[in-house]
Amino acid sequence: DIHCIDPSGNHIYYRNKGGILDVDMNAGGRTSREPVENLSWNRITDGEYKIYVNNYQRRETANPGFQLQVEFAGSIHEFSCDTSPLPSAGSSGVHCLTLVVEGGELAEIKTHGKLSGSSAILKEKWGVKTNTPTRVNVLMLSPNHWEDSSKTGNRHYFFILDKCMNPEPARGIFNEFLKSSLERHRRVFEVLGNKAKCQPSDNQLSGVGFSSTRSDSVNVIADGRPFTITF
Repeated sequence: DIHCIDPSGNHIYYRNKGGILDVDMNAGGRTSREPVENLSWNRITDGEYKIYVNNYQRRETANPGFQLQVEFAGSIHEFSCDTSPLPSAGSSGVHCLTLVVEGGELAEIKTHGKLSGSSAILKEKWGVKTNTPTRVNVLMLSPNHWEDSSKTGNRHYFFILDKCMNPEPARGIFNEFLKSSLERHRRVFEVLGNKAKCQPSDNQLSGVGFSSTRSDSVNVIADGRPFTITF
């Protein structure tokens, strides 16, 4: 469970969500081995926001620890702890972060205890900066699962990102799904794939994709609130 004591002394947690905490992942009959809880403010006041993690009920012997992520004005900061605090029902748990807000801006992040983390490190790839929210223009299935296709092969979910441009030629032919009768021509298709690459274009759809064949997740912001989509 995640808890917060805001500058006014208000205790935000599963019994007092206040429109700030979205959901308690392991309450009301729900169970999750990968619980995600979000605190989200539309308006923040100056002062200190104290963040706590409370292992309210330890349901198994495994102790994978926990992660915290702070996003403000497009910058993302990530922190982690190797072990979760022992169950401490009735308390706020272990004090992990103090978020200091000054002039309506996040001025400082203080870490406490065994928490480790790093500030946002920005890199640019295909015109998109990492650790920075990017507008999704289109969310679609891979072409082999479009409505009028034969729907063969694995299903992929494509997030087409705004201003994302691949500067390199893109391969359009892959050998992973060759019919068994064509296996003896694999080398021919390999050469064909290298020769028939699509050249870069300003009129392209590029972004990130997730395959239905493997477990993965993506963090998104919709209507100003953060969510995690799990595939």
